[in-house]
Amino acid sequence: MINYIGFKKIIVFVVFCLCSLFLYTGTVLAFALEVDYPQTLLGTTVTDSDLTIYIKYVFEAGISLGLIIVVITFAAAGVLYFLSPIPNSIPRAKEMLSGATSGLLILTLAYLIMTTINPSLRLLSTTTIEIPSITTSPQQDYGLQLFRQTGCSGSPKTFPYGAKDIGDLKNLVKSTKINQNTDDGIYYIGILYDNTNNWGKCQYVDPNKGCQKVNISTASATVYEYDFSPSGSGIIIYRNAFGKVSGKGANKDNGYLRIKQSDIGGLYWKELKNLSFTGESIQSPDITTSPNDRSSCTVPYPERDCVKWSDAGLCVARRCPMLDKEGISSIELNGDYLVVLIYIDPNDNTDAYTYSYCQAFPIDDDINEYGPQQVKWDAIRSSGREPNYLLIIPVVY
Repeated sequence: MINYIGFKKIIVFVVFCLCSLFLYTGTVLAFALEVDYPQTLLGTTVTDSDLTIYIKYVFEAGISLGLIIVVITFAAAGVLYFLSPIPNSIPRAKEMLSGATSGLLILTLAYLIMTTINPSLRLLSTTTIEIPSITTSPQQDYGLQLFRQTGCSGSPKTFPYGAKDIGDLKNLVKSTKINQNTDDGIYYIGILYDNTNNWGKCQYVDPNKGCQKVNISTASATVYEYDFSPSGSGIIIYRNAFGKVSGKGANKDNGYLRIKQSDIGGLYWKELKNLSFTGESIQSPDITTSPNDRSSCTVPYPERDCVKWSDAGLCVARRCPMLDKEGISSIELNGDYLVVLIYIDPNDNTDAYTYSYCQAFPIDDDINEYGPQQVKWDAIRSSGREPNYLLIIPVVY
C-alpha cells in the first residue's frame, strides 16, 4: 500500500504537471495577443499607433508576467516538497506556496478591479474602444454671392441676410449670382449699390438668372429672403413727414397713399407719376374741374397741383399731387417689406436692371417699428434726379 507520504508526493507531482501545462497554455495565449510596440527611432512613431492598444498591452503583459511567476513558484514549491528528504525542504516549500497563493490572489483582485473600471481591458478580449466617426454633409452657402472674377469664378463671399457693407470687396466685385435654397423652399433677392448704406447707382440682381455681370462699383448690398406669404398690411406713403406717438396715429392731414398688401402681391413696380395721394391705391391721376369738387384726394385742396388757369391768372382746376419728383417725404412700413425708390435716367441704357439711382428702406439707421420717417433724397435732388419709380418687395426680417 502506498503510505501517506508517498500519496502526498503523487499529489504534488500531479499539481506540478498541471501548473506546467497551465504555464505553457498561458504563454501561448500571451504570444497570440502580442502587439508591436511603437518604434520611436526606427520605423513608426507613437503618434502613428493606437494608444489604447498599448495600454491594453501593458495591462495584459503585467497579468501574464505575474501568472508566469506564480506558476513557476508553484512548480518550484512542488519540487521542493517532492524532494522532502532534503533538509528544510518542506518548510521552504510551504513558504513558497504561501507566497505564490498570495500573489495569485493579488493578480485576481487587480484583474477584477481593472475590468470593473473598464470592461474593454478584459483578458483575452479583442474588443477595442471605438470612437464614433462624425460625418457632416457639405454645407451650401445660400444667399447673394459676390465674386472678384468675371463669370462667377473663384471663391465667392456670400451674404445671406440684411443690408450689408461688403467690406474688403468694395469696388472689386466683377460678377454676382444668387444661390437659392431650393431644397428648403427659401429664395433670396438682392440689390447692389455704389455707396455704403444702400444708396446711389444700383443694380438689381435677377433671382431667376445664374451668373450676372456687375456693372457698378459695388460698396454695399441688400439681400433678404423673399416672403411668399407676407402677413403685413402694406405701406403708407406720406406727402409730409409723419410722426407717430404712442397712442396716436400718424398725421394724414396733408396727403397720403396707402398701398395694401393685396395691391403689392408678389412684387410691386410702379412709375410714380401714375400714383397720387388718394388715400387708397388708385392708378389714374385724380383731376378736378371745379373748386367745389373735393374728390378722393387726401391733400388739402389749396395745396393740390393747379392744372387750369383763368385769364385773370387764378387757378380754376386742381388735381391731386403725384408721388414723383419731390412728392414723397416719408414712408410707414406696416409689415416686412423692402421699399426702394428708384430714378431711371431715360438716356441711360446700361442694363435693364442697372438704375441711375436708388435708395432702399429700411437701412441700418432707419430700422424701427414705423419705417423711415424722412426720405433722405436731398443729396441728389439738386442734380435733378428725383425718384420716378417705386419698388416694393415682401421679405422676411
